[in-house]
Amino acid sequence: MIEGIVKQAPILAIVIPLLMSTLIPLLGRKHTIIRNTLAFLGPLGSIAVLSLLINPVFDGGQRIIYMLGGRIPPFGINLVVDSLSLLLAILASGLTLLAVIYSYKYMKKYTGLVQYYALVMLLMAGILGIILTGDLFNLFVFLEIMAISAYALVAFTTGKEQVEAAFKFQVLSTIGTLGVLIGIALLYAMTGTLNMADLAQRIPLVGQSPIFSFALVFFLLGFGLKAAMVPLHSWLPDAHPAAPSPISALLSGVVIKTGVYGLARVIFTIYGVSMVAIHPFLLAVLALGVATMVVGGLMAMVQVDIKRMLAFSSISQMGYILFGIGIATGLAITGAIFHVLNHAIMKALLFMCAGVIVYRIGTRDMSKLGGLAKKMPVTALGFLVGGLAIAGIPPFNGFWSKLMLYIAGFQSGNSLAAVVAILMSVITLGYFLRFFQQIFLGKLPKNLEEVKEAPLAMLLPIVILILLCILIGLYPQVFMNLSQSATNAVLDQTGYIRSVLG
Repeated sequence: MIEGIVKQAPILAIVIPLLMSTLIPLLGRKHTIIRNTLAFLGPLGSIAVLSLLINPVFDGGQRIIYMLGGRIPPFGINLVVDSLSLLLAILASGLTLLAVIYSYKYMKKYTGLVQYYALVMLLMAGILGIILTGDLFNLFVFLEIMAISAYALVAFTTGKEQVEAAFKFQVLSTIGTLGVLIGIALLYAMTGTLNMADLAQRIPLVGQSPIFSFALVFFLLGFGLKAAMVPLHSWLPDAHPAAPSPISALLSGVVIKTGVYGLARVIFTIYGVSMVAIHPFLLAVLALGVATMVVGGLMAMVQVDIKRMLAFSSISQMGYILFGIGIATGLAITGAIFHVLNHAIMKALLFMCAGVIVYRIGTRDMSKLGGLAKKMPVTALGFLVGGLAIAGIPPFNGFWSKLMLYIAGFQSGNSLAAVVAILMSVITLGYFLRFFQQIFLGKLPKNLEEVKEAPLAMLLPIVILILLCILIGLYPQVFMNLSQSATNAVLDQTGYIRSVLG
C-alpha cells in the first residue's frame, strides 16, 4: 500500500489541496470547525504524502516520475520529483500549514472565510503544480492558478487600498505570465515539444539559434517579474501591505520563489549551463540580482509602513538568490537554494510578527509605535530573531546561506558584487535594528497601555519559525546537505532526461 502511495505521491500532493478548495465551500459554509479542519488537512495531507518521498529522493538519489493518464513522456504530461522540487514542495506546504493556523484568529473578524480558505488551498495547489510539473505549458497553467488566487487574496478585505493593489498586481503579473507564454511558444516552435526533458534533449540538436536567446529574454521578463526582480518589482510593495498578514507571509515566503524556481529550471534543466546562449544571460541575471539587492535594501530604509518595509526587504533578499543563480557555480547555486529556504522562514516570521501589531493595534505606521516589547515579548523576540537572521548575523540561519553566497562570489571572480552583497547585509542590519528600537523599545504610548500579546493560534507559528531560525543556524549541515542535493539534481541535466524519457 505504501509503495502505491509513493508512486501516486506527486499527483496526490497537488490533488489534496485542490480537493479541499472544493470541499470547503460545500461542507464548511455553515460549520466553522469543518471549514478550519479541511483547511488544516490540505497542507498537512500534502506534507504527509511528500514525506514518503524523502528517503528515495534525498537518500536514494531517485527521481519520482508520475505520468498523468499513464501516457509516456514526452507525449503526455508528467510530474517530476527530484531533490529541488521536493525540498521546495515541503517548504511551501509547511508554510501554508502555519499560515492556516495563524489565520484562525487573525481572519476571525472578517466575513467570507469560506472563500478565503478555499483560495488559500487553491494558491497552494498552484504553487505545488509549478514546482512538481515536468511540462512547460502545464507550468504556465499552474502559474495562472496561483496568480488568480493570489489576486483575490490580496483584495480579500475589499478596501480601496486592497483592490487597487490587487489590480496593479494583476496587470503586471499578466505581463509576466505573457512573457513566460511567449518564451514557451518560441521553444515549441523550434523543437515541437513542451516536455522539459525532451526540450533539454532536442535544443542541442537544433543548434545555436538566436531564437533560443530571444526566448531566454522573455523567460527572464516573466519569471523575473514573479520574483519581484528590479526593475519589475513595483507590484510587491503595494501587494504586501494590502494583503492579510498570513497571505503576505505566503507571498514573500513562497509565491515570489516560484519565479526563481522557474528561472532555474529553464537555465539549468532545459538549456544547461554548457549552452553558449546561457553565459551572457547569466551575467545579466547576476547584474540584475545585485541591482535588486541594492534597490530593495535602500528603499526599505526609508519606509514608515512596517509591511511595506518588509516588502522591500524581500525584494532585496531576492537579489541575493538571483546573485547565486547568476554566478552559477555549484557553491553559488547551493547558497541560493539554502537562502530560498532561509528567507521563506525568516520573512514568514517577520510578516506574522507585523500581523500581530496590525491585529492588536490596527496600524502599520511604525512612527506611532514604541515600547511594545513590554506588552508583546514573544512578538518582539520574533521580530528581533527574524531581523538578525535576515541580516546574516550568526548564530541564525541567514548567516550560513549568505556566507556561502559571499564565498561563491569571491571564488568566481565577482569580488565587487560580493562586496556589495556584504555591504547590503550591513545596511539590512542597520535598518532592522532601528525599526526594532522604534517599535519595541523606548516609551510605550499611553494609547497602547492596554495592548496584549497575540492569541495562542497566532503565537504558535511564530514560535515554530523562531525555533527554525535558531536550529538551522546552530545545526546548518543538515540543511546544507539538502541544498547540495537539490543543486546536484538541478545541474544533472543528463540524469533528468534519462529519468523522464528512459
